[in-house]
Amino acid sequence: MAIYSALLCCSLGAGSLYIGWRQSKRWLGGLAVLCWLASMMLFDYTTGWQYALVYTLFLPAILVWMAIIYQATTKPLQRQLPRPRALDTSLRRTGNNLLIAAVVLVAELLFSLVICLAIARLLPIAYSGQLALCIVLQPVLWALMAYHFLAIGQSLRILAFHSTLALVFGALLLL
Repeated sequence: MAIYSALLCCSLGAGSLYIGWRQSKRWLGGLAVLCWLASMMLFDYTTGWQYALVYTLFLPAILVWMAIIYQATTKPLQRQLPRPRALDTSLRRTGNNLLIAAVVLVAELLFSLVICLAIARLLPIAYSGQLALCIVLQPVLWALMAYHFLAIGQSLRILAFHSTLALVFGALLLL
């Protein structure tokens, strides 16, 4: 019975997030977060925290994507499509894009790995649980750090912040 309640809470969270997004109401986003937290607690009670974390992260994404796909199939096509930008293959632009790709794919990956390892080592759980936590949280943290790096215009400041954060957690890992 608790698993059905968790699925219902998860569905209500995804539905309230979708309706809040469509109607531009922030309080529905807060309600969605509360529903997802309740579903995580119910999943934790029924299946254990490892499965609860996976279900809480991936079920809402699947439900929201179903709503997005539904909306994309029901909207009419636009008649006037914007013209694409001209392709810029200058050496400066190509080098800048390669540098950004290297930072996101290598540096942010290493930073997120160090942070996840430190967080998992600090928690009082078994070694297999720490490994499972790293496997689940590391890609999420990597994506958040990459998004943070790409979304903010001050990339050097963000990179310095991420490296400092990784150094602090790395020092905690060695203690």
